[in-house]
Amino acid sequence: MKKIFTFIAVAAMALSFSACKKSVSSLDPSKLDDTTEKCWKATIKASAAGHTGTDESYYWCTERTLVIHLQKTEKISSSVKCSYEAAPKYKDEMSCDDANYNY
Repeated sequence: MKKIFTFIAVAAMALSFSACKKSVSSLDPSKLDDTTEKCWKATIKASAAGHTGTDESYYWCTERTLVIHLQKTEKISSSVKCSYEAAPKYKDEMSCDDANYNY
């Protein structure tokens, strides 16, 4: 029985640390990292008049800076939803910025 609980605990921790997309509307930026800059992939979805569009952009910044930016973007309209995830394959600012131009 102890092994089952250990397995469940390890699985829950693995899911919580995975690089899934995070919704920004419910996050408190003051609790996010404001010291480590890295590459982030932001996804912005908007809809209007029955049409939906999605934009993906890469940013080199801290997680707190990104979330503040995305929360301001969501305030533009209730039809705008933002999410983000780490983009660890881009190790420096230049490669992260270049990812915006690689289609």
